[in-house]
Amino acid sequence: GGNPLFVLELARHVRETGQASSLPNSLRALIRDRASRLSPIAQHVLHTCAVLGRYSSVPRVSSVLEIGTADLLACIEELDTLGIVGAGRDADALSIHDLWRDELLKRLLPASKKLLHHRCGIVLENECSLSRSPSMVWDAAQHLLAGGSEGRALSLLEECAQHQLDNGLPTDAANTFDKAFQVSTTDVDRLRALTGRIAALKAAADWNQ
Repeated sequence: GGNPLFVLELARHVRETGQASSLPNSLRALIRDRASRLSPIAQHVLHTCAVLGRYSSVPRVSSVLEIGTADLLACIEELDTLGIVGAGRDADALSIHDLWRDELLKRLLPASKKLLHHRCGIVLENECSLSRSPSMVWDAAQHLLAGGSEGRALSLLEECAQHQLDNGLPTDAANTFDKAFQVSTTDVDRLRALTGRIAALKAAADWNQ
């Protein structure tokens, strides 16, 4: 919860700065203060973890930022030592508290956020070609949309929907075509997505929709 985290962040602030006076008066102010003292590259890693959200992991952060192993290891150690980033159940996972994530995203420059969303979308898109996970496809498309790559997001959704339809998953395909319809920006794109959805529902013999 908020209060235990506030106490913990206060203790870390005092330990790091050696100052018990003039403490930040809110948890978000503490987060901003601690983040500002990180090395620039560690701040980049932290912002990438925030944008990736539940997909945040060592390999993905490395791919998004295209940084060397030694630099990434140093950043992870810096963040771990300060108690900012923790490991999840997966050994590769990098997790940050939701309040940290919210504050980091709120203060990230729009241009930086757009670039990170674009890079995260590309990294997840590459994984989608292997996993075909519907949830990952949708999240990758959302990142691509936020990164200004609308056409790429639409193509990803359409390819995934067609793959699902070709592999005997018409209901899943119909749902993915529906998502493609939602992100379409032209009548031609909307018609193509709607046609695909109708074909998928027909294959699923679902006449209720």
